Amino acid sequence: MPKRSAAQVVEDPARESLLACLHENWAHARHQEQVRERHNYLYWVSWAAVLAFASTQRLALSDVAMAPLYVFLMLFSAVAVFATLKWTAEFTNHIAAAYRTSLKLGLVEPVAAPEPSSRFRWLASVKPALPYPPRLTGYMALPLDMPIYLNVGATMAIVQALGFAASVALFGWSVCGKDYLWLGLLVGAGGFLVAVVICFRVMKLAGQHVREWSQETIDSRRSTATSESPPTQDR
Repeated sequence: MPKRSAAQVVEDPARESLLACLHENWAHARHQEQVRERHNYLYWVSWAAVLAFASTQRLALSDVAMAPLYVFLMLFSAVAVFATLKWTAEFTNHIAAAYRTSLKLGLVEPVAAPEPSSRFRWLASVKPALPYPPRLTGYMALPLDMPIYLNVGATMAIVQALGFAASVALFGWSVCGKDYLWLGLLVGAGGFLVAVVICFRVMKLAGQHVREWSQETIDSRRSTATSESPPTQDR
């Protein structure tokens, strides 16, 4: 009878439970993506509706009648930033659980990544920690290794922070006039910077949490494989 590898040590009852967990986590990850996309569609539709209203009513962007709409966009932008980051962190958590389950089932295996070029090593400082090693082989397709400026959740949150800054500047312009536009721009820029810092912090904390969580599974599999390997005999 052939010896079972470390990827095959899961007994049938436990394997069924792990498969059920894998399906559930993939379903929840897809749900988080769909909710995030729908919320962002609604956000952009709201901006389009405000601009369309100003056009149809022949209102200038600096008209005081636009101020309540800018307040709405300010609040919506702030909520959108935090909601996008929250759903992105939830998505990352479920993907990390799917990776751990796939690892236990033998569906994926980590592959040693080559040393990055010194020319691009600075990118590591702005790159979020993945919930799994950057290079995998096997049958389960997981999200690709991307820098933070190509991460969908991070880029959407930053664009929404720009929307917050723009709505603050437009509100200041409509209420205080052109002479105080600089004040709206200053407050909007401050809000944008705070949102960007929060975005990077949330992405880093989520990545750190799931990376440590996933590393436990890798260490457990390595110890299992070591304990099952036959002792070498000296000749």
